[in-house]
This record gives sequence, structure tokens and C-alpha cells, in this order.
Amino acid sequence: MTQSTPTPNDIAQLLASPDAPCVLDMSIAENTDSHPVYLRCANLIAHDALAQHLECANGRAVIVYWHAGLKLSHGAAARLRGQGIPVDVMAGGIVRWIKEGLPSLARNAATPVRIAAPQDADLAEVFAGWLVIRFVAPKAELFWVPRDASAAVGLKFDATRLPSAAMLTAQFHQPVPQIDAIATFVAGGDPVLAQLFAGLSQKCCDDPAGRQAMWRSFDALYRGGLRPTQDGAVQ
Repeated sequence: MTQSTPTPNDIAQLLASPDAPCVLDMSIAENTDSHPVYLRCANLIAHDALAQHLECANGRAVIVYWHAGLKLSHGAAARLRGQGIPVDVMAGGIVRWIKEGLPSLARNAATPVRIAAPQDADLAEVFAGWLVIRFVAPKAELFWVPRDASAAVGLKFDATRLPSAAMLTAQFHQPVPQIDAIATFVAGGDPVLAQLFAGLSQKCCDDPAGRQAMWRSFDALYRGGLRPTQDGAVQ
């Protein structure tokens, strides 16, 4: 049976979802020197230690990638399939991912573990939370707490304060048009979209369901291939 090799764009679409696949990065030192970036959602695993690091799958789809998507990734995928684990190889590896302008971060970038975010989050803060969980630090724990308690919670639980969206996107290896377009909308750059989401964004304040609804809306906008236009609107 022929195995599928989803493209980087296929994988990027899946990552903007609560049901994102388990992604395994098999890159080795000689490759990371030339491309020192990775998918922050990926689990960095040595190809000869697969069996020790499969807890991330937990019933989810599994995607593996390597530098160019050839030797190590296909070999690792074959071993996993031999254990009865369904797995796909990302076509072209991290090299193609970068060429297609998709979200990646430097391997030496700091990864927050716990983040204190305000319960009465505004739209920009909900967007920042979405960026954290979908692209910057998917394993981070978000504490939605009263705004005036954020600093104290941070001290007690060793949590950083929620960074702004601008600070988060600055960590990307290169600009991501879909994310830039959503940021434009969040900043009020597109009055039509702003009006459409006005009612929904009001539910974000101290409302977990509202925040999740906004995250699903950002997921849909990202997967829809939203792009910024020269006049600051989005299309």
C-alpha cells in the first residue's frame, strides 16, 4: 500500500486545530547547523530512540520529518508502522517547510512552560494565547487569572506574563502571511471582519467558551489562507 507524504502546507493546516497531529523531528546536528529552525510543536527525537518517546501520539495522527524528508524520516516511519502506528512523512522536510514560508522558530529560542494570562482578555490577548498554543509553545500551561493577580501568580507558579502578539511573531524565522493577516484584523485593520467578530469577541472577557470560540475562528482564518493586502486590509 502506498503511504501518503503530506506537503508542509497540508501539515500547517492540521496544526491550526485542537486535534493537531503528533509531530516528530528527526533532524541531526549536521543538518541543524544549516537550518537551525524547527516546528515548535514538534517533539525533538533521535531516530534511534523512537520507542522511548511515543507518548505524544496518544491516539493522534503521527507526522515525522527530517532535514529534506528522505532517509531518516522514511526509515523512522517504517519502524513505527512496523509497531502498528499509522504515520506519514512530511514531503520535503524542514527545507521545504521554510521555502513555503510556514511558521518555524529558532532551535535556541526560549520555550515558556507556564504563562499567566488575564481572564478579562481583550481580542489581542486572546490572539496572543492562540499563537502560543498553536505555534510557539503548544505544551505551555496557560493560567487565566484576574488581571491584577497576573504578576503574583507568575511569581508563585514560575509563570511568565502573556507576551504580546508582536513579541510572539517576532520569534518566527520568517514572516507568515496568514498570521500577519489575522494580526491586521485583530488590530482593526479590516472593518468588515472586525464588525463580523465584534459580538463574538465580547464573549472573550472572563469566558473560557468565548476564548475557545475565538481560537476556532483564528484556526479557520489561518486554514483559509488569509493574506494581507497592500492597503492593510485582508483577503
